[in-house]
Amino acid sequence: MRNFKLALLPAIVVAVAGCAGGGMALDAAQRLENSGDYQGAINNYDTLIKEKPALVTGYLGKGRCLLKLGQAKDAEQLFRDAVKADGRSVEAKLALANVLEARKDYMETKIQLDDAYLLDSKNLLVVEGQAVELEEEGKTKEAVDKYKEALVIDPTNIDVHTKLAHAYGVLNDFDDAKKELAEVDKIKLLPKK
Repeated sequence: MRNFKLALLPAIVVAVAGCAGGGMALDAAQRLENSGDYQGAINNYDTLIKEKPALVTGYLGKGRCLLKLGQAKDAEQLFRDAVKADGRSVEAKLALANVLEARKDYMETKIQLDDAYLLDSKNLLVVEGQAVELEEEGKTKEAVDKYKEALVIDPTNIDVHTKLAHAYGVLNDFDDAKKELAEVDKIKLLPKK
């Protein structure tokens, strides 16, 4: 259950990179990263960080590459640097929450997610992340409410429906769990966008 955000981290960083600017260094870094040349990408992200230290895109891209190279501790520092560079960046807070969660620092993960929620309460990853954190704390009833909030944002999100069904099961509410799983089956039949 915990790794949902880690799987989505590349999408977060790509979305940020697409709108943040950064010029040739960013374009080159993304091409290298997409080809699997993480060290080459890191070098270009370093250039971007030096040229535009207030732009979180460089930190996030380099951090993602470091994660792919198995250097989680260094990635965590990059994500912390991204939060310092722009304390209002939801993407930076989510990236930091990902690595904190992976090393089981749930208290600081919760802090980052709560801060991100204050910045963007309609961000699906933030709300879903909060729900998972509530489950980890044993607050399943509250997690159900957060999953429902996430479904208001994206009613066709299979992952959230599945997690909500699981939470209902934990609460021994098997009727609602079955309803959520039936909803998943319906969504799977919808045409792909």
